[in-house]
This record gives sequence, structure tokens and C-alpha cells, in this order.
Amino acid sequence: MKVEKLTLKEIVIMAVTALSFLIVLGALCVPLLAYYKIGFSDGFYVLYRKLCHGPIATCFLINGYAMPLCSRCLGIWTGIFLTFMLYFERVKFGHALYVIFGILGIGGFLLEFFNLIFINNYIRLLEGLFIGIFLVVTVMRLEIKFKKGY
Repeated sequence: MKVEKLTLKEIVIMAVTALSFLIVLGALCVPLLAYYKIGFSDGFYVLYRKLCHGPIATCFLINGYAMPLCSRCLGIWTGIFLTFMLYFERVKFGHALYVIFGILGIGGFLLEFFNLIFINNYIRLLEGLFIGIFLVVTVMRLEIKFKKGY
């Protein structure tokens, strides 16, 4: 059996993948902790306020308790996690798909920011997913360009 050596890049990507998974999992579990009146759930809400402003109007509700991440931030962290998981499966995003994700994610955010459209939480989640994928692919492409001496 051949043992592969891990590079620093792969170790960092594994750490960020695990971190993004724990953030998403925690965001799903914190409302359940609050619902069952587990005492330290308030501490998690305070911790998640460092990651997201989380207004109640833009958060999903689980058992009547708001998630600590707004729907867009939940989408961003989910997009980061899914993109890194696809990276380990050697799935690559083409340039056209990369541009479409960027336009849909950032364009939708800007349209809402300037009050040109009003959207619901599910579309915000989808926007966040596109933004998360776009951010990870951008960072990965920049890393490749810097490696080549750009």
C-alpha cells in the first residue's frame, strides 16, 4: 500500500473544509440547543455574531428559534464547504460556470443592497452558495497564478 505525502496546501484546505463544516453544522444545531433549553446555547449565539450580523428577518427558523447565521452567510459557508469537498474529488469549475456564479451571487447581492429587488431567504441562501463557490474558486485560481510567478 502506497502512502501519499500531504502538502501544506492540502493540509490548509482540509482545515478550512473542516472549519466550514463545523460552522454550518453548528449553525444548524444551535437553534435546537436553544429549543431544548440547553444553557450554553446563548454562548454559541454570541460566538456566531462574530461571523454574521444575523438579523432575525433574514435567518431561517428551526423550532421557532432563529439560526445564528443569516441565510446568505449560511449559503456562503455551505458553498465554501461544498467547493472544497469537490476539490478533493478533483472536480473543477470551468471559466463560464465561474463567471455565472460570480454574476448571480454578487449581482443579486448588489440588487438587494440598492433596494432594486426584494428577495426571500431561500434566494439569499442560493446567492450565498454562489458567492461561497465564487470566493473559493477565485482564491484557488489566484494561488495557481502566484505559483506560476504572476
